[in-house]
Amino acid sequence: MKPGSFDFEVSDGLNEAGKETFKVAVRKPELTIYDGRVPLPVFPFTQVSVKPENLLVRSSDARDVLFQVCLLFPLFTLRFCLWINA
Repeated sequence: MKPGSFDFEVSDGLNEAGKETFKVAVRKPELTIYDGRVPLPVFPFTQVSVKPENLLVRSSDARDVLFQVCLLFPLFTLRFCLWINA
């Protein structure tokens, strides 16, 4: 857990509520990569979708994990983006 906080004051121009502190504690989710399930055939100048059958990533807090594939010349990189389940 990583603690954090910030102070704030609320006023409507006439009245003031005084200084308050908002405190939070956050935990960075862990990602587990299950790779090598089904090969992903990718060749130069081809487009292939990355599917869960090719690469599966799960988070420790049950969020959906979406992939963002980026081209960094001359190599491809794979980024993992976390999105909260609806």
